[in-house]
Amino acid sequence: MKKFVTGFAMLLTAGGASAAQVFVDDLIVQPSLCVGFDCANDETFDSDTIRLRENNLRIRFDDTSSTGSFPATDWQLTANDTTNGGRNRFSIEDVSVNHEIFTVMGGAPSYSLYVGDAGNVGLGTDEPGQLLHLRGENTPTLRIEQSGTGGFQPATWDVSATAGELRIALNGTQRLQAGRERQPHCFRWHHHHGRH
Repeated sequence: MKKFVTGFAMLLTAGGASAAQVFVDDLIVQPSLCVGFDCANDETFDSDTIRLRENNLRIRFDDTSSTGSFPATDWQLTANDTTNGGRNRFSIEDVSVNHEIFTVMGGAPSYSLYVGDAGNVGLGTDEPGQLLHLRGENTPTLRIEQSGTGGFQPATWDVSATAGELRIALNGTQRLQAGRERQPHCFRWHHHHGRH
């Protein structure tokens, strides 16, 4: 009888090897976990605690709240597009409304976006000295664009700086210029029909 029970148990195990498993208690995995079709039996984890390994990598937060005013937006962490020739990207997506909220492209330079411990934001720097700090190798430029999709006229303002001057341009045409060789508080304003 004992042999029969043992054999029956082995048969159930073999037949259900690909079935989903449900744990009704806490699950602890030590030291590391690999999830995905391409995980190997002898996976080398290095310092990874959790590794996702296959050709479609997603982590979805599916909020099942359905009563009252409880928040229920579903979110997703997405690594790379699934289409041939797609983007190498890491994104945070609001999948409830199919919005790509935040994206970092593969190959982006170091400190493309950096938030310091004081809350200062660095663009191109890990040492932001002001609330917003923009750093570039040559003529760092800030663009402010009105797209025109809201019924207003499209407009693009560029604010750029060099070692010698600050410039403001509208739709590619320079409108304001301030140089350090000029007197303090002295600016040159360029009208679209001439220079004054």
